[in-house]
Amino acid sequence: MNKKRLTWLGVALLAMTIVISFLGVIKPTPISKTSSEQTVQKSPLKIAVVNEDKGTNYNGENVHIADTLLKSLATSTDYDIETVSRSIATKGLENNTYQLMIIFPSKFSEESLALESTNPSRAVFQYEIKSDKQLVVKQAEQAVIDFKSLFNKDLVNIYFLSIIGNLQTAQSQVSDLVTNEGSALDTYNTKLVNPLISYSQLFAGLGSRPNDLVNTYSTFSKELNHTNDAFTSIVSVDKSYEDEIEKIKSLQESWQSSIDARETTLHNYDEAFSKLTVEQELGQMKALNTYILEHLSEPEVWKDTRDKVNGFNTELSSFVARLRKLNTDIDTTLANYEKTIATAVEESLNDTSGQADKTEEIKQTLGLYFKTLHDTMLSKMDGTIATTHFYTDTTIDSMGLSDADKAYLKTINRFVEWYAEKNEKPLPTTRTATFQQEHLAEVKKAALQQLQTQRSISFSDLEGNITSVHLFVPANYRVNVSNYPVSQVSDTEYTISGLSGTSFTILYNLEVLNPEQMDIFQDVPVRAVVKTSQEVEALSGEQEEKKVPVKVTVPADAEKPDAKPQEIEVETTVSIPKAETKNIARTYSYTDVIPNVSAYAVSQGGQAVYNDVKGYIEVASLAAAFYDMDLQSGKVEPGPSALLSQTDTENLKAIIVQLIKDATISSLKEQLKVPEQDLEQFEAKMTNAEGLVKNIEALRTNTSDLLVKLGATLQETEKVHESIQNKPVFTETEKRENTGLVTVTMDINKDLSRLMAASQTLMNNTKSNQSVSKTIESDVEKLSTDVANLEKEGESLSGRVTELKTVMDTTYNSNKDFLQAFSSVLSNTKTGNSKNEAVYDYLSNPVDASNIQNVLKTTAVTKVTTARQDERSGLLIMLICYLVALGIAYLLQHADIAGLQQRLKITNRIHWKNATGPMTFLTGMGAIAGFLIAAIAGYKLDMSVGQIVAFIFLLVLITLCCTYAINVMLEKLRSLGFLVGIVLLLLYLVTAGQLLDAHYVSSAHFLDTLSPLSHLEKLVTNFINHTQGWELATVLVFFVTIVLGTTNILIYRKVKER
Repeated sequence: MNKKRLTWLGVALLAMTIVISFLGVIKPTPISKTSSEQTVQKSPLKIAVVNEDKGTNYNGENVHIADTLLKSLATSTDYDIETVSRSIATKGLENNTYQLMIIFPSKFSEESLALESTNPSRAVFQYEIKSDKQLVVKQAEQAVIDFKSLFNKDLVNIYFLSIIGNLQTAQSQVSDLVTNEGSALDTYNTKLVNPLISYSQLFAGLGSRPNDLVNTYSTFSKELNHTNDAFTSIVSVDKSYEDEIEKIKSLQESWQSSIDARETTLHNYDEAFSKLTVEQELGQMKALNTYILEHLSEPEVWKDTRDKVNGFNTELSSFVARLRKLNTDIDTTLANYEKTIATAVEESLNDTSGQADKTEEIKQTLGLYFKTLHDTMLSKMDGTIATTHFYTDTTIDSMGLSDADKAYLKTINRFVEWYAEKNEKPLPTTRTATFQQEHLAEVKKAALQQLQTQRSISFSDLEGNITSVHLFVPANYRVNVSNYPVSQVSDTEYTISGLSGTSFTILYNLEVLNPEQMDIFQDVPVRAVVKTSQEVEALSGEQEEKKVPVKVTVPADAEKPDAKPQEIEVETTVSIPKAETKNIARTYSYTDVIPNVSAYAVSQGGQAVYNDVKGYIEVASLAAAFYDMDLQSGKVEPGPSALLSQTDTENLKAIIVQLIKDATISSLKEQLKVPEQDLEQFEAKMTNAEGLVKNIEALRTNTSDLLVKLGATLQETEKVHESIQNKPVFTETEKRENTGLVTVTMDINKDLSRLMAASQTLMNNTKSNQSVSKTIESDVEKLSTDVANLEKEGESLSGRVTELKTVMDTTYNSNKDFLQAFSSVLSNTKTGNSKNEAVYDYLSNPVDASNIQNVLKTTAVTKVTTARQDERSGLLIMLICYLVALGIAYLLQHADIAGLQQRLKITNRIHWKNATGPMTFLTGMGAIAGFLIAAIAGYKLDMSVGQIVAFIFLLVLITLCCTYAINVMLEKLRSLGFLVGIVLLLLYLVTAGQLLDAHYVSSAHFLDTLSPLSHLEKLVTNFINHTQGWELATVLVFFVTIVLGTTNILIYRKVKER
C-alpha cells in the first residue's frame, strides 16, 4: 500500500469516526421527581441489623442513635429489616438468608454525638454485602446510601434542637439583662426628658382651631359658588310650552310611539330635581353660626393663649439663664481634666521600674514600653550579627559577584564594625572560604572521580579487515586502555593495535594532566575511528569464449523396431564474463561524550551563593529599619528617620496630652455646650407675643361682623329650602287622550315659571353672601398665619429638647435595640417550626432542596429533576476509540513501512530516526481521532469549555494507548496479535453490564478485572459523571502510553526489508 492510498484510507477512517460519534453519543435525559407509578420486578433484599449500641447521655437525656436510625429506616423505606445477633447475621449472610449485614458498635451513639468534644472521633458502622445477583448488590448499596442519609438527617436534628434550646436560654437571659439596663434610662426619661417634651407639646395643636375655621369657610364659599351654575341653568329655561301643546293636539295620533320616551325623560328629570336640596348647606351654616356664637363671641381660648404667651416669655428667659450657667460649669470642669491627664502621662513616661502590682503582674507603663522596645531592637540586631557568616574584604573580592555587590558587602562589614564600637560589642568571627568555593571544589572532585571510572566503546557488524584504530581526546586529558596495547601519536591522538574480527569493545578511562585547568562545565568527547579494507570480485564488462563438451541424446529410428536412443558428445562455445578484484575501504566512528557538569546542581550552587549573602542581607535590612541607613550608598551614618532615635520620650508627653485633648475634651465641649447663637435665637422668640395679642383683638372684631352677615344668609337659605320642598310632584300616566297630556303640560309650565322667579331671587342673595364670605375668609386666614408662626416657634423649642435627648441617648444608650435584633434572629426558633424542618431536611441531604420551595411559598412552581448517571456514553466512546485504534494499526501493518522509513535520509540501519514515519502516522491518526471523538462527545453531552479540553486530553491518551498496544501485537504476533485484539474486545463486551439484564447477571468480577478496556471505560464514565477517582487513573494511562510509544520506536528504529 503506497503513501497516497494510506492517506485516503486514514481520512475515510476519521470521517467514519466523526459520523459514528455524532450519531452515537446521546445525552441522558434527567429523571423527574414527579409522582409516577411503574411496575418493577424487585428482587427480595433482607437486611440483618446487629445493634450493639449502648447509647449515651446527651444534654441530660439518654440517647440511642442506632434505635432512632432503625425506626427512621423502617418508617421511611420498605426494606425487610431484622434485628439479630452477630452470629445469626453472619450465618444468614453465608447461606444467603440475608444479603446485607449492618453492625452498630457499642460506642456508636457516643462517637456520633462527640462533635462538641475537644477531640471528636468518627462515628463508624460496619456493613457487608454478599449476593451473586448484580441487581441485589445494587439494591444493597442503595440501602446503605439511604441509611447514611437518614443518619445525617437525624444527627442534624439532634444538634439543631440543642443549639436552638441554648439560644432560647440565652435570649431570656439577655432580655433580663436589658430590662435592668433600661431601668436607669427610664428614670432619666421620666424626670428630665419627658417634662421637657410635654412642655414643648403644649404648642402642638395651637393653630388647629383657626385652621378648622378656615377650612369651614372655604367649604362654605365653595358651596355658594357651586350654586351659581345651578341657578344659571334654571334661569336659562325662560319659555312656555303653549305652542308645543297646540302641536301636540294636532299630532296626537302620529306621536303615540314617542310618548313613552317623553315620560321616561320627564321622570328622570323629576328624580334629578328631587335630589336638589340645600338642607346640608343650611345645616352647616346653622352649625357654623352656633359654633361662632358659643366659642368665638368671647372665646376663652384667646384669653388663655395670651396668658400662655406671657408665661412662655418668662420661662424662656429662665431657661436661657440656666443654659448659660451650664456652659460655664462645663468649661471649668474640662479645664481641670486636661491638667490631670498631663500629670498622669508624665508619671507613666517616667516610670521604667517594671514593678509588680497587687495581682503579681508587671505594671505596664509608657516608659517601660519604650525601654523594652529599644532593648528588643538591639537584641534583634545582636542575634542577627551573631548568626551571620562574615568574610574579609579579600574573600569578598574573590567571590563571583559584580563590583557593586562586592562594595555593598564591604559597606555592611563597615556597619558591623561601627555598631560593635558604638554599643561596645565584640566583632564577629570571619570565614576564609565561601560556601560557593566549597561547592565548586566538591563538584571538581566528583568530576575527576567520574573521569577515572572505566568506560567502554563498542563496535559491531564490521565488514572487512581492520587496518587502524585511533582514539581522539581533548587537550589536558590522557587516555588509558586496559584490554589492548595503545601508543600516543600526539597530545590528543592515540592508536590501538591488536584488534581484529567484526566486533570488539575498548575499555578505557581518562586522566587529567592539570586539574586546575579542567573546565567542569564542558563535556569531554572521546572519539574512536576504525578503518577497514576488503577485496571483492566484480564484473569487468568483458567476456571470454570457451569450448565446453555437451552430451546430446539422439532419438531412435522409428522404422527400426529394435533401435534405441543414443548419446553423443558435442563441443559448444560458451561466453563467460571476466571478473576483476576491487578494494573497498570503510571508516567507522563513534563518539563517547562524558559530561562533567552532571555533578553540578544548579539549585545547590544557587543555594551556596544565597548562603554567602543571606546574613549580609538580613543585617542590611535591620540597619535600614532601625538606623535608616542606605548601605548601598557606601555611607555608614544614621538617617533622620531612624527607628531607634524615635523612641525618645521628650515630646511624647505633649503628643499624648494633645491627642487626648483633641479626641475627648474638645469633643465633649462641642457636644455638651449649647451654642451662644442658639441662646440668642431663644431670646428673639419673646418679641413675637405682642403681635399675637394684636391679631387676637382684630379677630374678635371680624367675628362680630361675621355673625351679622351670617344671620342674613341663614334667612335667605331657609326660603330657598322651602321653595325646593314645595316643588310640584310629577306622576306618570298611561293615558293617551289629548286632554290629560295638555293638563299636565300646563301645570309644568306654571310650576317652572314660579320656580324661575324664586331661583332668580335666591341667586341675587347668594351673590351678596359670597362677597361677605370672602371678607371673613381673608380675616380668618390672617389669624391662621399668625397662630402657625407661634406654633413653629414652639416646635423649634421641641427640636432643641430632642437634640439634648439624642446626646444623652448616645452616651447612655440602653440595650433595647440589641434585644430586638437578638429576638428577631431567634424568632424562627419559636414560630418557624416548618422552616426549621426544611433546614433539617436540607442539611441531612443538601443535594435535594425540593422542600425549600414549599417553605418559601414561591409563586413559581419549579420542577425538581436529578441528573441520570450516564453509563451508556462511556461504553460507546470506549468501543469507538478501540475500533478506530484497531483500524489505524491495521492500515499501518498493510502499508509500505520500508517506503515510509526511506523517505528520510537513513544514515544507519538501526537509529531512532528510522521510526519517524511510522510513529508520525500512528500518533497523528490516533491524536486526531481522539480529538474528534472527545470534541463531538463533549458537545453532545453539554460539557463546558474547560471540561471539553480535559476530555480531549483524556481520549487522546486512551486512543494513543490502544493504538500503540494493538500495533505492537500486530507487529510481533501478526495474525495471533489480531486474534488477541478481538479476544480483548469480546471480553470487554461480555463484562459490559450495560448490555445485559440486571435480573439474570451472574458474578463475573474476575472477567471484569482481566479486561483492560473495562478499566478504561470506568475512567471515561467517572469523568463524564463528574465523580472522583479518575485523576490517578489518567496519570497511570499517561505513563503506560509513553512506555508503549517507546516500544514502537524501538521496533521501527531498524530499517524494514521490502
